[in-house]
Amino acid sequence: MQDSAVLRTTSTTRWSFGSGGLARGVVENAHYFVLVYYNQVLGLSPHLGGSGFWRHPYLYAAVLPLALSYYMLWHPLPFLEGDTDLFIYLLVRNSALNLSMTLFVVPAYATVAELTSDYEERARLLSLFHSVMSVTGNGMSVAMYALWLVPTPEHVGGILNVEGYKQAGLVGTLLISASILVFTAGLHRFIPRFKTHTAPALLAPVEFYRQMRDVLRSRFGQHLCSWLAAPGRKPVPQRAA
Repeated sequence: MQDSAVLRTTSTTRWSFGSGGLARGVVENAHYFVLVYYNQVLGLSPHLGGSGFWRHPYLYAAVLPLALSYYMLWHPLPFLEGDTDLFIYLLVRNSALNLSMTLFVVPAYATVAELTSDYEERARLLSLFHSVMSVTGNGMSVAMYALWLVPTPEHVGGILNVEGYKQAGLVGTLLISASILVFTAGLHRFIPRFKTHTAPALLAPVEFYRQMRDVLRSRFGQHLCSWLAAPGRKPVPQRAA
């Protein structure tokens, strides 16, 4: 019988878990503005700017802490000039940012199963996480226009205010750091509850082929083989026993 404490979570635990959505919300919001920043403010061509969000070259990007990755995205090095420099910088920084976020989000989602075995409690935790993420992302969008990209005598439209983007990047970095610290510290006491899993031993070749043979001999395996052998044809009617 399972420990009843595993089945329920307290409000403190739920809010500790939900606080992780703040970090992701800040990062997700960046994608709405960072292309404007690199294209219209820093001068990177639109074609290269869009290509900088290609999500596959994570293995080639430097593995940086999430907060530093986010900060550096908004504070490009001063000696960068032209499309090539800005494109490479954007590609590397955005890849590092997404890799760092993945390293946080995957364990965070996996923690749900360890915090509670109750389905409704798990749904509540994930709902709170995504609610905080959504509110934070929308809140950052409002703050961008209300605080950092307001029109000034130097920048009538506000959207070209480079210092506004940098200030937003600093605030976002602080929010991300606080979010992850609250998430981690708030759930630290559950570490003894987390399970350790060991990988099962690899199947011996004989056992592997035996299991494959059993699958192919099953009704599913027979239908699958018939479909692969004669795609588009009607199955051969089975004789009555």
